[in-house]
Amino acid sequence: MKNAFLISLFILPVEIFCCSFALEPFCTTISKNSDNIIVYGTIISKDDDGLDFEVIEVLKGEENKTQIRIWDGLDFDCNGPFDMSVNTIGEINDTILISLPKLDTIVTPWDVIGDYSTPVPYGNTPKIFVTGSIATGYITSSIYNENSYSQTIEYEKLRDAIKSHGDCTDIELISNTSDPATQNKINIQNPASSTLSIRQSNVAEIVEVSLYSITGKKLITRKTIDQLEIAISIAHLPANLYVLQMINSDNTQHIMKLVKN
Repeated sequence: MKNAFLISLFILPVEIFCCSFALEPFCTTISKNSDNIIVYGTIISKDDDGLDFEVIEVLKGEENKTQIRIWDGLDFDCNGPFDMSVNTIGEINDTILISLPKLDTIVTPWDVIGDYSTPVPYGNTPKIFVTGSIATGYITSSIYNENSYSQTIEYEKLRDAIKSHGDCTDIELISNTSDPATQNKINIQNPASSTLSIRQSNVAEIVEVSLYSITGKKLITRKTIDQLEIAISIAHLPANLYVLQMINSDNTQHIMKLVKN
C-alpha cells in the first residue's frame, strides 16, 4: 500500500511503535485517546485508500454526517510488515463501535481535513464488533474473564456508559454474571510456531476457525465441529502478526491477534 511514498514520509521516532504489542482493552484505549470520536455504525464500502462508514449513532464527540470517510493511516515497519490500512478495521457489512482520530493535518496525499484516519491497532483495541444487541471483543481488563477477547456485554449498556461518562472501565460484562464453572474456557498457544493449538475445556462450541493476514486476506479456514482440541498447521506461514477468528455454534465469534514466530 503506497510503500514507496510512505517510506519517504516516515519520520516518526521508532520508539512510538513498540515491536512487542501488549494489547490493551477497548475501555483503556478510548480513555487514552480521549480526543477521538466514538461512533457506532456499519462499513458500507472499501477501496484502495479507505472505507465509507454509515454512522448509526455518535457516542462521544461531534459529527453530523450520516456517512463518514476513514482513510488509510501511515504505514510503519517494526521488524516486519505492519499495516495501517482500513483492512485492520473490518470488512464490508461489519457493524462496529470504533474510536476514530479526526484528521486536522495532512499526512498522506489521500487525507482530507475533517475526515478520519485508521486508528493504530497495535497495542490498542479501538473497535468492538456488535451483532444484534450484543457487543463482543476485548472490552475491559477491570473484570476477570478466561477468554478476554470474547467478552460480551449488551450494546445498550456499553453505549450508555460511554455517553454518560465518556468511559466504560466499570461496566459489568455478561460473561461475569454466569457461573465460572460452567463457562467454556478456551486456551490458545500464542505466540505459535508450526501449529495453531486451541483447546476447549467443557464443550466443543467452536465450529469454524479462520486465520487472516493483518491486511484482511483469509489464509486458512477449518471446520472444527465436535473438537475439544484443535490443531491447525501454520508452518507454511511466515513469522508475522495475524488475526484469528473462531466462530461458535450460536454464531458468536472470538477475534484476537495471533503472533506466529
